Amino acid sequence: MEDLVKLTRKSRLHNKNEHDHSIPTLMSYNLGEFLGQILGRGIGGIYLFFFETELLLGGGFIIAANIIYSIWNAVNDPVLGYYTGKPTRWTKKWGKFFPWIVISGIPYIISYVALLFAPSSWPQWGIFAWMLLSLCLTDTFSSIHSVSQVGLYPTKFFTERDRRRSGQVNVIIGTLGTVVAFLVPPFLYSFGDIPSYRRLAIYIGIFAIFIWFLMLPGVKPDKQSLKIEQEQETDTSFWRVLKTALKQKNFMIYLIGFLCYSIWVAMITTSIPYYVKHILVAEAGLQTIIWVFYLGGTLISLPLWNWIAKKFGFVKLFGICLIFMGLGTIPLAFFTNLYVVYGTFFILGFFLGGFWAAWLPIFGLVMDEVFYDTKKLSTGVYLGIRTFFSRFEIIFRTLIFIGIHKLTRFNPAVVLQPNLANFGIFLHASYIPSAIALIGAIIFLLLFKISKEKQVLIKEFVQQSRMGI
Repeated sequence: MEDLVKLTRKSRLHNKNEHDHSIPTLMSYNLGEFLGQILGRGIGGIYLFFFETELLLGGGFIIAANIIYSIWNAVNDPVLGYYTGKPTRWTKKWGKFFPWIVISGIPYIISYVALLFAPSSWPQWGIFAWMLLSLCLTDTFSSIHSVSQVGLYPTKFFTERDRRRSGQVNVIIGTLGTVVAFLVPPFLYSFGDIPSYRRLAIYIGIFAIFIWFLMLPGVKPDKQSLKIEQEQETDTSFWRVLKTALKQKNFMIYLIGFLCYSIWVAMITTSIPYYVKHILVAEAGLQTIIWVFYLGGTLISLPLWNWIAKKFGFVKLFGICLIFMGLGTIPLAFFTNLYVVYGTFFILGFFLGGFWAAWLPIFGLVMDEVFYDTKKLSTGVYLGIRTFFSRFEIIFRTLIFIGIHKLTRFNPAVVLQPNLANFGIFLHASYIPSAIALIGAIIFLLLFKISKEKQVLIKEFVQQSRMGI
């Protein structure tokens, strides 16, 4: 919170651009990150554990549900991204994205809550059907909501200073969301107590609705972004826009880096209940202490990353932090001493703070390059493609978890596992996410290239296009 106070003071002293936004506006907008954390981590991070170890749903059913869901996702996300970015009768007054945020918000939250309400008394196929339907609804409404919220970013926050400040606020708000998502839920549910998971879902849902209402002022378009959206029409052909998007090299490299991050964080988050219950042989509440160290590292790191971003740029920050996130995961496979575990998560959180500080500005840079190259704003389709790529981690994670558990003879009905099953947990908690993060970082750092000359041209073009409207 002290960072926000300092940032507010600086903005008052150095408000050099009339298009920069106030700190309250930046905070309100970035509550979308907070909302995504408490739903995606608080519920999305434990649903696989819940269905496998509490409802005892067969691995074949879990894999089938996630494969069908992923096929739905593949078609759903780019198409929804395209249609949310198209002008409609309300565009002139409310912009392309704000109405979709309003329409999808409450269903987005309810669909997440429904995941943990699968009836335990139903037969296996019934639980499977509930899981599949809930996942598909969650994907549909979360895609509409997140694509619309992030789609507003390049047109509403387009000055370099505004994006830097927005990145700082995003880290702080996102970290606070992660604090709530990781620290509170372990106190609200217990291993073996199915009704406690449902109470958890209700509490998170009520709180999420409150956060969503606070977010609305920040995602409401201003006069400048409305003008930009009206002047720059989306290409009328979905397939033409999709074909163009897939030819944008830096956009695709960014997607690879973001996908590797998504897999890394999803596997770590999903592994923690298994790690605590079966490796550390502890109660669910221990997860809270682990996440305290994780998030403490993130908060402490913020001043350092802000300085590094100014000095070296967001591209290097994005890749280097992803490397250290991968390396930092390795000790979990070798040391089960609690103090080592705490220290490991502190280090992971430290470098996660740098990654969070970079990902939105990198996205803004990529979309500016697309705008410069194509002379069109087709943000919705690009976000739909990014959402599809990031959601690919769900099928990957499911196949890895269920496959490893089958091969290592993991028994979800007992606490103490044989050595082979424990090794399987180490695989999905440490070795595999570490390798994925390192691969993504190397690819990003080697192949993501925008020359300084082109960056200057892009910056001038964007500024002239958006301020000259």
